[in-house]
Amino acid sequence: MADCPAPAVRVLTPEQARREAHQRIERGTSCWLAGQCAPGGDYKDDAATTQRVADAIARDPRFAGTSLWVETLRKFVTIKGCLARASQGDEIAALVRSIDGVKLVWQEAKAPK
Repeated sequence: MADCPAPAVRVLTPEQARREAHQRIERGTSCWLAGQCAPGGDYKDDAATTQRVADAIARDPRFAGTSLWVETLRKFVTIKGCLARASQGDEIAALVRSIDGVKLVWQEAKAPK
């Protein structure tokens, strides 16, 4: 969509990146010690999950005419961008929830008013 602004890119300072890395390591270690996660933790599959979500959206004719961005962090998927109509928000959230590797969906894409 020509008039759809790109979502803001998250930029971290070196200190923020260090703190975030520390938290990720703590979560991964705790998960591993509790026997509740696979080697590499939830982060290791983020790129593949993002690709599966993007491919599913691109194949679905209901979402033609939209401009969407997919972000994945620890199997939590955020959909951003612009929808052609408001009803697509619930439709896209349902589609993404059904995709293997997705734990939670935040649908933040907006439709014109």
